[in-house]
Amino acid sequence: MYKVSLAIPIYNVSLFVERALLSALNQTYDNIEYLIVDDKGQDDSMDIVHRIIKDHPRGKDVRIIEHPYNIGLGATRNTAIDNAQGEYLFFMDSDDEIIPTCIEILVHKMQEHPVDFIAASHMKKDLSGKTYPTYTYSPILIQGDDLPVAQYRYAQNNDIYVMSWNKLYNLNFLKSHNIQCIPHQLVEDCWFTYQVIISAKSCQLISDQTLYYTINPESTTSKIKTQGYSMKLSISYAEIEKTKRAYIAHLRAHSIYPCLLFDTMFMGLYHAYRILCVDNKMEKQERKKLACSLLTRNFQLPNRIICSTSYLRFLAIYIFYSLPITIKINLVNLAIKFKIKDILQKWFHFN
Repeated sequence: MYKVSLAIPIYNVSLFVERALLSALNQTYDNIEYLIVDDKGQDDSMDIVHRIIKDHPRGKDVRIIEHPYNIGLGATRNTAIDNAQGEYLFFMDSDDEIIPTCIEILVHKMQEHPVDFIAASHMKKDLSGKTYPTYTYSPILIQGDDLPVAQYRYAQNNDIYVMSWNKLYNLNFLKSHNIQCIPHQLVEDCWFTYQVIISAKSCQLISDQTLYYTINPESTTSKIKTQGYSMKLSISYAEIEKTKRAYIAHLRAHSIYPCLLFDTMFMGLYHAYRILCVDNKMEKQERKKLACSLLTRNFQLPNRIICSTSYLRFLAIYIFYSLPITIKINLVNLAIKFKIKDILQKWFHFN
């Protein structure tokens, strides 16, 4: 049995896939199975994959799983979870690169302190090869019986990077909590990582920078920054926030619930802002409808009042959500007019 399953989705990445795949195959840690999920792109990415594994000493450790047609990145993550045979699972994207000791570092940390998942730090690299510093975790072991990872993230307001890649997961943890992506979504990591954080009873955050994230102008993330929210992306974010609110409803009596509600209400407000920022007359009514759905008070209230700063934060945004929908939309449009997001960027890491 393999110790680690390393999953790479393949879809129209012919410019990057050789570098990504070789960085995975050339790991110093040797007990790895490689899951290549072919999501049926239109370029020669899979031809490159077949050429590399044919001649590589680790070619025998590679399994190629073909989708019948293009389903999306979220579906490739689910395929990897369903087919992985290792004790642990690691995701990387096919335009990124991991350092040679990446898996060795993560497995060593996991064996020192077994946890539900380990999140490593990463760097960014542009197409010219120039690297840029990014967020680096302060090393910490988080564990406990009472939603410790969710407490760290949402009650104590610490960062855990939302992307599903560059983390080593205990596969049994993912399967026992039925943690999956929503297959058709463009932003599959948001919902996946949310489930991980709520469900985990332990994790490690480490300062080791084990992955180079490629700044790719054609990626979804880059297009959001340059073009704003497309309609498909807007629909995805609206669906995620609705799903999150239903997912946490059973925690109404828990002290963390106001923190979780604050997060989903704040993100709902943020996404409504970004959706309405795009000035497209053809989509105006549909965008307004999505923004209204995000700003609707469609969630369960906490069962009890808690004397805490986090509860006061929740009350403040709850008052906003209690306003008539027309007033809320007008306030968001006013914020767009005066470019409030640009002002808030000084304090918040908005994209």
